[in-house]
Amino acid sequence: MARHGSSPFTDLIRLISWHRRKLAVLAAMSAAALGITAATPDPPPTTTVTVAAHRLTGGQQLTAGDVTTRDVSSDLLPVDAITRPDSIVGRTLVAPLSEGSVLTSVSVLRTRPESAAGLVITPLRIGDAAVLALLRVGDRVDVVASDPESGTGARVIAEQVRVVTIPRTSGAGGLGGTDRDAASLLLVEVDRQQATVLADAAARSQISLLL
Repeated sequence: MARHGSSPFTDLIRLISWHRRKLAVLAAMSAAALGITAATPDPPPTTTVTVAAHRLTGGQQLTAGDVTTRDVSSDLLPVDAITRPDSIVGRTLVAPLSEGSVLTSVSVLRTRPESAAGLVITPLRIGDAAVLALLRVGDRVDVVASDPESGTGARVIAEQVRVVTIPRTSGAGGLGGTDRDAASLLLVEVDRQQATVLADAAARSQISLLL
C-alpha cells in the first residue's frame, strides 16, 4: 500500500534510491578490499632444502635422522644447497652445524676422497691427537718428523700438504684399531715421493704438524 500523500511511482523511486545507496556502499567496500590486496606484495618464492635436524658434530657420518627439509626463501638460498636429504645420508660432515643450518655440497665429504692428478691420498698418524681438533678439511699443513731416541732434531719432511679427511669413530675399532689410534689419524694429499717419505718417517719417527 502506498504511503499517505505519496503515489506508487514515488515509492518506487524511493526504493530504487535506497538500493542504489546500498550497492554504492558495497562497491566502495569491494574497491577498498581490492586496493589492500593489490598493495600487499606476493610472498617471495621458496625452495625446499636440506637442513640439520639437530646440532651436528664435524666428522660424523650422517644418518636419516640427522637431516630434514625446510622451505627457504630463494633469495637467501646458499650456493650449492642440497635439496635431497637422501643424497647425503652416509656421507661425512666436514664441520659442526647448528640445528636448522642449510647443508651444501661443501658441508660433506665426497663418498670417497679423490686426489688431484699426479697426487695420492695417504694416511698420516700424528703424535698429538688433540691437534686434530684444530684442523679442518682443506687445510694445508707442514709435516714434521722427530726421533727422540736418536737425538736428531725435528725436520720438515713435507710442506703444504692438503688435509682431505679427518676420520671420526663412534666405537672402538671403527677404523680397524682402537679409538686412541683412530683419533690421531688423518688423510692427506701428497705426491708419490712425499708419500714414501711419510711412510718411512711413520715407522721411525714421531709425527707432528705445523698449522
